Amino acid sequence: MCGRFSFAVIAEMIEEHFHVRVDTNTYKPRYNCTPTQNLAVISNKNPNELSFYKWGLIPVWAKDKSIGSKLINAKAETIEQKPTFKNLFKRKRCLVLSDGFYEWKKVNSKEKMPVILKPGEERVWIEEKDTGLLKRNIIFTLSYQQVASSDIAAVETA
Repeated sequence: MCGRFSFAVIAEMIEEHFHVRVDTNTYKPRYNCTPTQNLAVISNKNPNELSFYKWGLIPVWAKDKSIGSKLINAKAETIEQKPTFKNLFKRKRCLVLSDGFYEWKKVNSKEKMPVILKPGEERVWIEEKDTGLLKRNIIFTLSYQQVASSDIAAVETA
């Protein structure tokens, strides 16, 4: 699962593609989006402008708020069954904007190097649908095996 991603798209492109207002005093392109940071999203609560939500989840039952940095992803196969996610999945959703994500390539037994996976063209990964859950766009992700066998360009970072 992805633990870091990129969203380095200019504000005008976001406004044009998603038909949302972008406050350029708040929004800045980011090449290294990480858990616990406030990141660009389009929410059902405020679908006409770019919002910023903290990446992570603090369940109502949590005694320690630091768990939010650990609960950053959910598996699509089990999200509707897991108590931590199932009610949120039904009621509180947002579109997380991304133009690439990082995986880690083993250099040797002790070192890993970040590799960014991006679409082959300069575009945002979306699938146009009206699912009733978010009536604009929904993001899709690919498993590592699908990415490895697709035409998505892998660009090694320095």
